[in-house]
Amino acid sequence: MPQTLRRFLNSLVVACALAGCLLARAQQQEPKPQTDAPAQDEEEVVRVETDLIQTGVMVFDKSGKFVDGLRQEDFELTVEGSPRPVSFFERVAGTPPASPAPRGGAAKSPAAAVAPPAPAAAGRTVIIFADDVHLNFEDRKRARDLIKHFVDDELTDEDNAAVISSSGRLGFLQQFTDNRAVLREAAARLGDDQIREATDRLRPPMTEYEALLIDRRDPEVVDAFASAIMAEGLAVSKEDATFQAYSRARTILQMTALVSRKTYYALEQALRRSAQMPGRKIVLFISDGFLLDPSNTNSSEYLRRVTDAAARANAVVYTFDARGLDAAMPAGTSRAAFRVASGERFEMQDPLANIAERTGGRFYKNHNDMRPDVGKSLAEASRYYLLAWRPDPELRGKDKFRRVEVKVKGRPELSVRLQNGYIDEDTKEGQLAKAAQATKSEPKNVKASVSASAPPLSPEQEQMRAALNSFTPKPGLPTSLSVNYLEAEGGPLLSAAIRVEGSAVNFTREAGRVKAEVEVVGVVYDSKGKAEETFSRRLSLDGPSTLFEGGHAPNVFYNYQAKLTPGLHQVRVAARDVKTGRIGSATQWVEVPNLKSNKLALSSLLVAETRAEAARRLTDAAGASKSDAQLEPAAAAEFSVDRRFDRTSALRYVLFVYNARGGAAAPPDVTLQTQIFRGNNAIFTAPPARVSPEGQDPARLAYAAEVPLEGLPPGRYTLRVTVDDRAAKATAAQRVSFTIK
Repeated sequence: MPQTLRRFLNSLVVACALAGCLLARAQQQEPKPQTDAPAQDEEEVVRVETDLIQTGVMVFDKSGKFVDGLRQEDFELTVEGSPRPVSFFERVAGTPPASPAPRGGAAKSPAAAVAPPAPAAAGRTVIIFADDVHLNFEDRKRARDLIKHFVDDELTDEDNAAVISSSGRLGFLQQFTDNRAVLREAAARLGDDQIREATDRLRPPMTEYEALLIDRRDPEVVDAFASAIMAEGLAVSKEDATFQAYSRARTILQMTALVSRKTYYALEQALRRSAQMPGRKIVLFISDGFLLDPSNTNSSEYLRRVTDAAARANAVVYTFDARGLDAAMPAGTSRAAFRVASGERFEMQDPLANIAERTGGRFYKNHNDMRPDVGKSLAEASRYYLLAWRPDPELRGKDKFRRVEVKVKGRPELSVRLQNGYIDEDTKEGQLAKAAQATKSEPKNVKASVSASAPPLSPEQEQMRAALNSFTPKPGLPTSLSVNYLEAEGGPLLSAAIRVEGSAVNFTREAGRVKAEVEVVGVVYDSKGKAEETFSRRLSLDGPSTLFEGGHAPNVFYNYQAKLTPGLHQVRVAARDVKTGRIGSATQWVEVPNLKSNKLALSSLLVAETRAEAARRLTDAAGASKSDAQLEPAAAAEFSVDRRFDRTSALRYVLFVYNARGGAAAPPDVTLQTQIFRGNNAIFTAPPARVSPEGQDPARLAYAAEVPLEGLPPGRYTLRVTVDDRAAKATAAQRVSFTIK
């Protein structure tokens, strides 16, 4: 390993160890009892006080183009036909990315290219709702392909997304993340098995729509099935056969209603949980469709609750009929068979059209290629007007669905789309009761089971447990987490660095010294939600008062390491100030590759910050064309847990390349390219650099480089490093997000 690179690695280790500048004495405690999967928040239904309701509105002209330039006074909002004044108005414009991020590892220009800084698209929150209980074998694959397209071509580094299934089979993976590996794994778990549950498998076969027509006493369909039952020898008279047809139809519709309720419930809960995320939520609902059947189900109430959840989460739902164009001929040749085949498609699409219309989205049907529709939906939903208004106090306490309408004054030709209603909850106590009931009826796959033999937790332990299992990070005690993977002698090594904001910790002064106590707990889960590792430490912090000179409080750091097997892992941590009781939490995923596959693989990107004035350009630490001394050892690298950098500093990183093809006779031929992205736009591209194998183990090549940040405006960015193994004709990439203050 080159000497400069070794110095850099040592500086990272030393900086990480000394960054807190406090003497932390860790007292090991018994790990707190953990469950196979983290529980959701105790209160699943997210409530928005009706004192002020926010409504996202999209306005389009006759050609379908978004109408810009409207003002608050241009809108008229009514609730149940009564006008309500708009208290707050804002135009939200999230410009979609101009083009997908490049996947290749080669730069077109021979020198580092820095694009002019451009405003980045605001990060989007996207839910891909796969209605797998209503997806057949072929369309399940189409749904997976559509998710792959979204991850590869539509998702930006600033977005948060979740893949959620109506069956709940994705379990632990149904979380918001910016980690592409997690989203791909969730899509893969949708599976190819047939789980549609409303088929009775008796002879003659009866579809859900045929059952609906029989229940509606359609004479033609009833007669056809009665004749088919008699032809099978299952009845001795037409009257008996007719009774059997009615009985089977009723059974199928009851099964259908149960399955459909599962879809409505899963969608509603996904929307209510997403309300904890900031900004607009864009939902892509993929299904083969199902029956609305209001006469036999409570579908009207389910639709109202979905609409209410979308309104409170500022969510818009775009529905997709995964069946595309259907050119299949009906099973029979009779007039009834053709009538049933044509009517079934429309009837099964009815709920999808209703959900889209009620939440302000669109319904896409008869499209074999749904990929363009995904891009259109994401772009369309990113621009809207936000209207905030107060409901009529005389209507409160009625627990009734309130119809909301918005028009543009004097512009009847314009089309306005929005979440067209909300449920005016009766009382706060009633809302709490409904929230508790929703939590109790939550599907088992997302509800943690607590061992009956486990000892009761103290109030402090309960608070920490709730923070660990929180849907969104707890901000009471600002806590950052950096999880990295490296290959060590004993196998894959996970390293978790935890940083607690020192200014939020209650330090006390005693005889020229400062003291505090911070409790840190953490859990490492596999992709199925099973706890692999737990840790619990109480840090007794003790240092000289000179650390507080200039009014700055030193941050608190804690490091944890564990050996893990290949695969996806999630680390959850929580920290509590013992004196004040304030709590913070953080979560991060990490993917550990399987090196035994002998495929090209990369470690995590270890990033540090240096404020050296000399670090003004990208410096190759291991390139063949530059000597080892050219990496200037100016300022020591400060390992960054929260990855927040000063714009006058430089970002320094190190990366390990595993399984590069080569040996003694033919050393590895590996090149590497460094890029910085904002959104999906590359604003910095360095020329490809060769990773020198000199003095290194070919199976474990190390590379370090430095990227100046001067000139970049504040905001969120992504460092992306692409490695090209020319001998193996393989590429791999690693990325990490960071923020410039």
